[in-house]
Amino acid sequence: MSPANRLAQRFGSDWLRASWGFIGQAIVRRSLTILTLCVMAMLPLAAIGVLRYSHLSYGLMGELDPREPAVLGTDVLRHKFSAGLTGTVTVLLQNDSANFTSFEGRQQIQSIVDELSRRKDDLGLDDIRSLVDPLGESATVKQVLTDLPRL
Repeated sequence: MSPANRLAQRFGSDWLRASWGFIGQAIVRRSLTILTLCVMAMLPLAAIGVLRYSHLSYGLMGELDPREPAVLGTDVLRHKFSAGLTGTVTVLLQNDSANFTSFEGRQQIQSIVDELSRRKDDLGLDDIRSLVDPLGESATVKQVLTDLPRL
């Protein structure tokens, strides 16, 4: 039996309508008193909101205890990889007249990647990954690739 059915059995089947009727009548009879009580109850919350207005944090780890395993693991990643590798931004380019799986399409992609690489510092890019270079061009990736044994 659901909680609503139990309440209906205990207070009668019309308990919800009766309670809203009672609340409505109280608001009509004592509207100024009820308004004052509501404002007084909400005033501390509004004051907290005004005082903490500029305190806004989007940090995923900043609010956690520094001893938490997630924070410690993130610190290890931060020392090994740049922020762009752990929090990537994906840009999808679409051109209905181009076939990016063909040789010419891959050349178009490479020319876009070359232009982005040329302006990497101006745009604040850490790494660029694409269909033609899926691992990117960061120093860490290049070091890992050179350390791999050749078959």
